[in-house]
Amino acid sequence: MVGIFLTFILVLIVLPRFPCLSPDESSYGLSYNGGKIMTEPVTVSLLWFGTRWEESGRETIRNAIASLVPSRYNAGDSEVPTLGDWWDIVRQYRDDSNAQVTDRVSVGAECFYSGSELNMTLDRVVEIGKSVFNKTAVEGSAGRLNCTRVFDVNENRIYHILFSYSVMFFEGQQQREFTDWCSGKFQLPGMMVSMTWAREPQIAADQCSISFRRSSYLGPPNGDEKIDSLVGHMVAKIAEEVTNQDGRGWISNDGTELTISSSCISPFREAKTPPPPLYVDEKRRLSFNAVGLNGYRYIVPYIWDQNIRNCALKPSETCSRNAVVLEQASGRLKGGIVVNHTDGLQPYPRNQKCQWEINFPDAKFISFTVNFLAISADSDDRLRICQPNSNPGQCSTIQSNNGDFDKNFKVFGSKASIEFSSGDHVAFEFKRMGAELYFR
Repeated sequence: MVGIFLTFILVLIVLPRFPCLSPDESSYGLSYNGGKIMTEPVTVSLLWFGTRWEESGRETIRNAIASLVPSRYNAGDSEVPTLGDWWDIVRQYRDDSNAQVTDRVSVGAECFYSGSELNMTLDRVVEIGKSVFNKTAVEGSAGRLNCTRVFDVNENRIYHILFSYSVMFFEGQQQREFTDWCSGKFQLPGMMVSMTWAREPQIAADQCSISFRRSSYLGPPNGDEKIDSLVGHMVAKIAEEVTNQDGRGWISNDGTELTISSSCISPFREAKTPPPPLYVDEKRRLSFNAVGLNGYRYIVPYIWDQNIRNCALKPSETCSRNAVVLEQASGRLKGGIVVNHTDGLQPYPRNQKCQWEINFPDAKFISFTVNFLAISADSDDRLRICQPNSNPGQCSTIQSNNGDFDKNFKVFGSKASIEFSSGDHVAFEFKRMGAELYFR
């Protein structure tokens, strides 16, 4: 008997439940409110605050910003999400003239503050923040503030303060609010300037970073937990800034005013482990969920993908209307987005129907073994394996994974059809969904 060996992979992920979502979860989404969307090339100006910065850490952060440009990646380089893929989700969002979010983000002017770091107050941070826009103030700082060039006031600039872990804030309600807000505004001549900040975490409860727990993963992707936890928060704030710069851009339609990033940040705040996918490099003992340029790896938060009404790390692929026909004796079928069947999972679009037809004339039968399967019982998703022209009742159908299903299927003859369909319901459960079948 002649058989065929092919690998067939379908992947679907359902992400953590967000307590702030409306009861009708499938209707949750972001709505545009007419505000400022950054559609022109964006420059991120950086104020490095504190004395404990290593140049390697600074370069990790600069590289993350430079990696937010989809066109800088070669297509097909990696199935692991790139920061360019991540930014492609951000570019789904448009203003009222239908212009997309910019596809160009770069590092601009940088300033370095090396003065007192203890008992830091909000007033002191605002004073230094204003100084970076003033050449005279920089020159008169007695060397405590140095800049590659002073910051210019421009509507296509994002201003970001990065605090090292050595900066200690004065205890008090105002200071606690300051560190929790992670952003603020101050008046310059002729313009109100918004600054966003992130800091290397001092405690797990810090809001202006994403703190990882060493027991939940192999290790930080770039070797420094404080830097790697800061990067995720920072790029999320950049995504928020370009889609909701003035607070009247893209925000949630349920009254909570969540944004493209805050809609998906809670899993990182609440979970004992970062949500999947979380890839591992056993040799280097590190974990990551996205890759950047120049070989860097990162752990970044999910962001809201309006197309699939779920959180994602890269845009999900959709099925064509026509079935894919396979006539070769070996190969691989891919539906959705996949890296590996244990960790590399992505959201799958709603209301999809993917179809594959297998036709290998010399085969006497085609056998299937389910290697990995997880389909939620409360969804309308379904995997079906059939002989050609058979009734649905004669097909092998899997609609939920409760651990009690036949992992082996056989279709006699030289033809078989496979169909994967996803329903309209979007379940926000911390549960991965997908299937991997081998057939020969």
